[in-house]
Amino acid sequence: MKTRLPIVAIAVITLLASATARADSFIQLALFPPVQLVPEDQSISGLRLEIFGRNRDVVGVDLGIAHQTTGDFQGVGTGFLHMVGNDTYGLQWSLLNSTKRDLYGWQSSVFNRIGADLVGVQTGLISFTERDMYGVQISVYSQARAYAEGAQVGVLNLSSEVAGLQLGLINITDKMYGLQIGLWNQINEKSWKVIPLVNWNF
Repeated sequence: MKTRLPIVAIAVITLLASATARADSFIQLALFPPVQLVPEDQSISGLRLEIFGRNRDVVGVDLGIAHQTTGDFQGVGTGFLHMVGNDTYGLQWSLLNSTKRDLYGWQSSVFNRIGADLVGVQTGLISFTERDMYGVQISVYSQARAYAEGAQVGVLNLSSEVAGLQLGLINITDKMYGLQIGLWNQINEKSWKVIPLVNWNF
């Protein structure tokens, strides 16, 4: 925790400093749309303090309960629910996270969902990436629907194609270039599909 705080502090200061070069509003206060200081069709570069708020693009920090960004989000998002309608660049640390397109950074919650590609890290109870994953998924349930390059670590790891490592109780993929370690290891492209403890394909 101590090593993480300086990194977050530097990221926050950098993002807030960049807000001065933009014409967007610096601060958002919201109860729920449309009861919010800055209209939902405008962007924020700075800080959002919200019970539930909605804006177009956001660069900065979200604090509160529920946050929605209809465009891109760049920064640190916290709370109970954090939703992004386009791409996320940075950190999503909430109980429920959703990014509709790509995420570049770290998504951590009870439930994580990325609608396109992940470049970075997903951690939590359930981590779900609709397309490709480049990085690491560490969850009880980890899934990259299309392609996973890196590592999946959890109880159940699923992907259509893996280049790297699957480490868990159950590991399943159609195609593999790498290693599976677990109780049930399944590579569907092999003639001997299931091998317990260790399975591989190179």
